[in-house]
Amino acid sequence: MAPTLPPTLAKDVLLARIDSNYGEIASDTDNDLDARLFGRDKPSVLRMMATYVNVLVKIPVYIFLVFALAACYFVVTGVQFWGTAYLTTVLHAPQAKANLLFIITSATGPTTGVFFGGWLIDQNGGYKGFKNRNKTMRTCAYLGGLSCLFGFPSTVVTNVYLFAVLLWLMLFFGGAVLPGCTGVAVSVVPRQLRPVSLSVSLIVFNLFGYSLSLILSGAMMQVFNDTLPDCDYACSLKIGFRLIVFWGLWSLLLLIAAIVSSHRSRLHSKRGSLKQSIHNLKNLEV
Repeated sequence: MAPTLPPTLAKDVLLARIDSNYGEIASDTDNDLDARLFGRDKPSVLRMMATYVNVLVKIPVYIFLVFALAACYFVVTGVQFWGTAYLTTVLHAPQAKANLLFIITSATGPTTGVFFGGWLIDQNGGYKGFKNRNKTMRTCAYLGGLSCLFGFPSTVVTNVYLFAVLLWLMLFFGGAVLPGCTGVAVSVVPRQLRPVSLSVSLIVFNLFGYSLSLILSGAMMQVFNDTLPDCDYACSLKIGFRLIVFWGLWSLLLLIAAIVSSHRSRLHSKRGSLKQSIHNLKNLEV
């Protein structure tokens, strides 16, 4: 009969295994996660949730991807809120034309991008297994780079139609990032913790995506409008819109960080397996 580790030591071993194995822990551990974390204790709900969140924090790929998605939602929320005002105030488009262009752009760009991204990830093998997940993250990084490539020029062009085309392409490729990142963020988490991980993700999306987008852009516009005498509403709106669009760069950087982290975790896992094999061979020799 295998010896039973004390609860505190078992928890440390479990966290180390999750970190080094890129979220891929053994199936027996995944099915009996509470026993591994708490032993025979019956923890309170608060302690249980704190422990679960602590486990999630030990999966860096999950953390990087969740905040990358939050950066995507930051951009989408800001564009949807300020887009029409930008068209009418900065680019001086008639109200009817601005409304029509923005409805077409904001309604079709992200939606078609999500469908395209899901189809593309499926064609490349999905996100089951280490290799496919890394391929998916690299694909998402390329799509995010294209989104930034088309989004940045949209903040300096003066033609209404060119602005709408660039904005549509930015939203399209940005939307294509969402299926792959969401799938990988879910798949790297132990199955028993996935409901908790989804709750944590929604909290991050609301705080650092939807809410922060409007608060930060509005505050920056107000600061520039109050401190610079020559900066009118159009000037401050242009600055705030640039902040929103350029915020997408955070998503790209966090995606790259997730890719680097996954490779490091995999390398660490292989080294640990090699050391264990050498240790087992020495025991056999003895």
